[in-house]
Amino acid sequence: ARSAFLLLAVTLATSLCCAVTKENAAVIPLAILLVELCFFRGALFQRAALVGLLFLPFVAGAGIRVAQVGWDRLIPANSPTATQGQYALAQVYVTLRYLHNFFWPTDLTVEQNFPTTWDTQLADTALAGTGHLLLFTLATLLLLRGHRMIPFAIVWYYVTHIVESSIVPILDLMVDHRMYLTTAMIPAAFAVALARAWPHLRQTRVGRLTPVFWGLLVALSMGGTYLRNRVWSSSTAIWEDTIAKRPDCARAYSSLGMEHLYQGQWLRAVGPIETAVDLGPYHVEGWNNLGKAYLELGEAGFPQAIAALEKGIQINQVSPSNSVPLCWNNLGLIYQRMAEDGDRSVEERIAHLHNSVRHLRQATQIDPDYEVAYVNLAHSEFKLLALLVDDPVQSAKHAENASLAVDHAERVANRRGGRIP
Repeated sequence: ARSAFLLLAVTLATSLCCAVTKENAAVIPLAILLVELCFFRGALFQRAALVGLLFLPFVAGAGIRVAQVGWDRLIPANSPTATQGQYALAQVYVTLRYLHNFFWPTDLTVEQNFPTTWDTQLADTALAGTGHLLLFTLATLLLLRGHRMIPFAIVWYYVTHIVESSIVPILDLMVDHRMYLTTAMIPAAFAVALARAWPHLRQTRVGRLTPVFWGLLVALSMGGTYLRNRVWSSSTAIWEDTIAKRPDCARAYSSLGMEHLYQGQWLRAVGPIETAVDLGPYHVEGWNNLGKAYLELGEAGFPQAIAALEKGIQINQVSPSNSVPLCWNNLGLIYQRMAEDGDRSVEERIAHLHNSVRHLRQATQIDPDYEVAYVNLAHSEFKLLALLVDDPVQSAKHAENASLAVDHAERVANRRGGRIP
């Protein structure tokens, strides 16, 4: 029917919008095919062929991306934490652990910090593989008996895990937020199962106790939610909870240190961040946070700050991060503050400001919307203008550069609906 083709076109359009925002969109054709097979009847080949049309843009997009960056860049063989094989083997256990956390949420934390290898990995993986086999067996048996919702929820769980929990190695082997999409159909499946069983349950003694059971379950869930929310009572409590549960988690220490930075507690920030970079040297944000802490301690901390920020820039070559512009900006700030020392000669102050401009300009080139870096760049250019006021050519150049930096900052501020400092 014409309306079916219209719906297909709208589905294709919205799928493509998803595809340019989140990698998980790659499973959309499989998810739609799963819906078709589980819930609709009719000419199987015709429906599969129509759904197959959804694959074409994704295949074409993948082909274009491979041509642009290469297959190794699109699906890398390694991440800083695991090889492709190590990651895939760990996911056999991790995907079953997500289900454990869903049904018995006692070990939730912002950072799971799951290890690449562990002592009992082979035995755990074999046991987890048996668990997966039992789940697929359950889905098959229920499907043969005419039940569709629970088999759909089981297969949905695995289909939606394909991108993040298969052979593509990602920096983090396990993160709780990967459960959101994958477990979305499990409550629906249980609701359908309960609705189907209710006419029979209500006639039994067990059925009469069902409201009591649900009341206890709701009360228990409310109590658990209340206790869990207490962890989120402050920005430092979140990470202190994570460190208590995962004492070797580098990112938790780094984030705790960053929260101390936000609160102006520079000395308290140094310890957790140094622990973070010792545990996880491949986190660029950790090196930036350490540099920021030493930067705010004043001139005595400048050498350590420069070393930490340069290390972050170096690590970015093997573990790219959105935090690297922050490293460049903070390096520029250090040289800017060194130039403010009145005990230095004019030549030294000019040299430091040139270094500041170079680093701040690099920050804005990497992130053209980095408003703070533009503002800092304008300050350094203006300070150079003040020191070179006797040189009309140089002073004019730095005046123009300062003006351009302010213009860029103002454009960014206008786009986000604010104004520059």
